[in-house]
Amino acid sequence: MITEYGPASGTRLTRADTGKASAVGAQWRALRLTSSCARLCIDTQQVMAMRILGMGGAWRLASDERDLMVREKVPAFTEAILSAAFLSLSGASPDRVMEAYVQPISDAARRNRTRLASKGPRPIGMFGQTSFRQN
Repeated sequence: MITEYGPASGTRLTRADTGKASAVGAQWRALRLTSSCARLCIDTQQVMAMRILGMGGAWRLASDERDLMVREKVPAFTEAILSAAFLSLSGASPDRVMEAYVQPISDAARRNRTRLASKGPRPIGMFGQTSFRQN
């Protein structure tokens, strides 16, 4: 264990007593949680944009996309709620509980973004088809 000396008294303290190691860990976890939440927001906005464009006919969508929008939410939110609840009941810190809640939802949004982006925009006008009909 690393020892340090107190600033004024010159007393010997361990790293655990100073709280520096836990403060750095908490800052890192807070940064990771903020990053996860920001990524979830970006993925969600991109998925919404591609789906709205698809409903307007400007983006290729699967024929059952409207059903997928509803069906995919229940498993993602159920997993998020259960994992956060179990961590909370086990005494985990609030940032770890929140990370456990955000992660399943973020994973689902990321999978949706990847799947929708792979389909791509529907060509219209003089370089492609002239109507917005669904395939």
